[in-house]
Amino acid sequence: MSPNNIKIPQVNRALTGSEIWRPCWHDMTQVRDPEMMWLDKNENPDQSLRLVVEDIMRNMPVSVISSYPELPPLYKSLSNFLGVDPENLVLANGSDGVIRCAFDCFVDSHDTVIHTSPTYAMYSVYCQVKGANELAFNYDWNGQCWSLNWEDIFEKTLQLKPKLVCVPTPDSPTGAIIEDNRLDQLITICEQVGALLIIDEAYFPFHEKSAIDRVSFSSNILVTRSTGKAWGLAGLRVGFGIGSPELIQKLQTIRSMYECNSVAAYVFNKMISQYGVVKASVERLKAGLTWFESAMIERGFETIPPAGNFIHVAFGERESQIAENLSDLIYYRRETPHPSLAGYSRFSATTEEQFRKIVKVIDV
Repeated sequence: MSPNNIKIPQVNRALTGSEIWRPCWHDMTQVRDPEMMWLDKNENPDQSLRLVVEDIMRNMPVSVISSYPELPPLYKSLSNFLGVDPENLVLANGSDGVIRCAFDCFVDSHDTVIHTSPTYAMYSVYCQVKGANELAFNYDWNGQCWSLNWEDIFEKTLQLKPKLVCVPTPDSPTGAIIEDNRLDQLITICEQVGALLIIDEAYFPFHEKSAIDRVSFSSNILVTRSTGKAWGLAGLRVGFGIGSPELIQKLQTIRSMYECNSVAAYVFNKMISQYGVVKASVERLKAGLTWFESAMIERGFETIPPAGNFIHVAFGERESQIAENLSDLIYYRRETPHPSLAGYSRFSATTEEQFRKIVKVIDV
């Protein structure tokens, strides 16, 4: 049979005619040069933390690799660390895996999903995959703070009764923080309409406020956390969600055979016992961001103060020349396709020592 006569399976109805863009990982142009600084994906580049992770990896028994994951020890350590029961937890392939699990579990075709904009790109992708009706509320930066039209969000949530409402705090790429009173109002409304509220805390503890304590009195909350930012474990792809036992049981029923791989479970479990090292790394990176922000302001550049592990800088008329000068030193995000961030470049956090190298090039 000729190739022209071979019939391939048709995609599901939600994907018919869609134009979802996803990175092509066999494209070698996407591979980053190891000799450059990687400050484009909000990873943790702190060398002191990496040495601790490296030591754990070097002492890891080979049996960890040759065996299927043993996850009970990680669930126990994580529950003790967070001060919740194991029944409040679900592990996944990054916090993204928890979010995908929530979409798979609760969202049907034509259901409504509400989220902020700009925000984590996969909310929109999963809406398209599920054939959901997507409603995005835009951030506005007034030069001093971020704002959302909260009254409109509350009204639309009551009116449309969405299945999911997604509010990262801090959000990315803006760094916007959801205030406690707004979050509590949103929780109450989500309870009224039967919506699941995903509170994405991927950047904890760069921003130390958390909604985990709210899980004990609401079954409509799912707090998601990542180990790719503060913990320096982006490549291991392990994240977790915290919710009521009733909610977590629903998520557990549709998870894959194992929530994460053996190496990820082993290393993360060991790192939980060394959380002081993680916090020290976070403090170094926050100090680096503070120094870099001051350096940029001194040079007359506008900045958006950091809340996660990144900072935005507007280089104005010098942007093209600075980008050219930095092109052999660093990967960073030159632009974000959203009006609220027009003209701003984004740099992930690093140490003051590394930021000094960047500023030296900017000053050329």
